[in-house]
Amino acid sequence: ALGLPGAVRSADGDKIITSISYDDLKAICDAEGYKPQDSKDADGDPSLLLNMGTYKVAVLIYGKNEHHSLGLQSNFKMDNPPSYQDINAWNVDKRYSRAYRGEQRISIEMDLDLEGGVTPAAVARWLSRFNTQLPDFAKHIHYPA
Repeated sequence: ALGLPGAVRSADGDKIITSISYDDLKAICDAEGYKPQDSKDADGDPSLLLNMGTYKVAVLIYGKNEHHSLGLQSNFKMDNPPSYQDINAWNVDKRYSRAYRGEQRISIEMDLDLEGGVTPAAVARWLSRFNTQLPDFAKHIHYPA
């Protein structure tokens, strides 16, 4: 609605994307050093599996034909999980990610909405931010190293 003809670019000249292909997302993950592996989510849809340090991270891709939304998720299984209050303390004190405790696992997630337009550098920054928060979250829940 800005009336800009052709491809939209950011102020510094980067291409602005409002959706991303599986291959382009995989290329960004690879360029950032996360060694993406092809995977499937719980519904059988394509996803990526990344290694962020010692943690496994699923990259969830939402949308059937055009992928306008992405999610990162890492799950932790513990014999003595933290209380719901401890998990909620993360959500009160931290920005960008959210955590929850289910019956079988503790999860931390972060979403990225592409529809308003982001640069590939913003996708890389999103990955980096999650990578930074993972060890902090593991420490917060007293996950064994």
